[in-house]
Formats: sequence, structure tokens, C-alpha cells
Amino acid sequence: MLQVNTTVQTDNVTDIVTVASTTAYLLIYTGAVPASCATAASGTLLASLPMSNPIGTVSGPTLTMSTITAEAASATGTAGYWRICTSSAGTTCVAQGNVYATSTLTTSAATASGNVLTFTATGSIVAGQTVSGTNIPTNTYVLDVTSTTITLNQNVTSTGVASGATITFGGDMSIPNTSISSGTTVSVSSFTISAGGQ
Repeated sequence: MLQVNTTVQTDNVTDIVTVASTTAYLLIYTGAVPASCATAASGTLLASLPMSNPIGTVSGPTLTMSTITAEAASATGTAGYWRICTSSAGTTCVAQGNVYATSTLTTSAATASGNVLTFTATGSIVAGQTVSGTNIPTNTYVLDVTSTTITLNQNVTSTGVASGATITFGGDMSIPNTSISSGTTVSVSSFTISAGGQ
């Protein structure tokens, strides 16, 4: 696996801001993320949200989006993925990722070390979702899910995760409700993109 230092990671997310340019849009679609940014969009376009100029600010290897203008949905469906494109036409995709509804679970046992969290039930959590909470490192996501455990891509920090801890699961971008109806206002709060590979 290729690994790069923090300077290169920072350059990667800075390039997203540069290439997105001054007229970027956040487009939300149904279905699965296309194979690459060069692959044509699939699914139904649910919403086109104008982004700020510039689209966000870079701090180290993390890009935090600035204000994204809320707009009425143009179609009905379940949000599956997003794309940042240079215009509302969606012809040039700069970045893309999954959309998930934000959800939380409470641990049922302590995890002193390692990368497996235990819950009474894991519900609808799936591999690929982002994970955050006390003593969960940044850039953590779900590797595997059973009915009561969730395996992370990296270990918890040295102080561990306590029983009864609240763990938040989301996506590359999370929204309160992924079910979108035509004509309803779609609002996305600021989200971040982090470059990995250190």
C-alpha cells in the first residue's frame, strides 16, 4: 500500500479546492458510488447544492467545507453518494463519496485495546461508514460488522473505549435523513474530506 507524508496529503486536499474552482456544486445521487470520478454518474440526481467560493479551508490533510446553499430536491429517492463537480451539469467530478444517515450506538462492553467494539446490536451499520467518538482516532471507518461487534480499520487509542460510550457512525458525508422527496429542502452542514496514507 502506498503511504505518503502529511505534506503530500495536504497537497491532495488543496488540489480539490483548486480544481473545484469558483462555481462548484455538491450533487447528491441515488445508488452506489461510481468506480471513479472519471466514471459517468449513475442513479438519479436528487439535489444540486451550490458551494462556497472557495469550497472550503484546508488544515493539514483535512478539507473542511464552507457554507453549502440549501436547495429544493429535484427528484425523490434515497441518497447513496455525493459528487463535488465544477458546475451543476456534473460533467467534471472532482471528488465523490458515500452518503449515510448519521446514527449512534452505545457500547455494551469496554474495549481496552484493539479494533473491535461491542454493542447489544449493530443495527443497520455497514462496512465503509465513518466512526467517531471518545478515543476513536481520526480517519476511522468500519471494516466489518457482525450482529454485536464492529471491527474498525485501526485500533482505539491507548486509554480505550469505555462501556456505555456513545459512538457515532456516518459516511464520507452524513445527512439527517437519506430519504429525500422531490420539492423538499435539502440541507447539508459542513463536512470534511481527509487524505489518508500516512
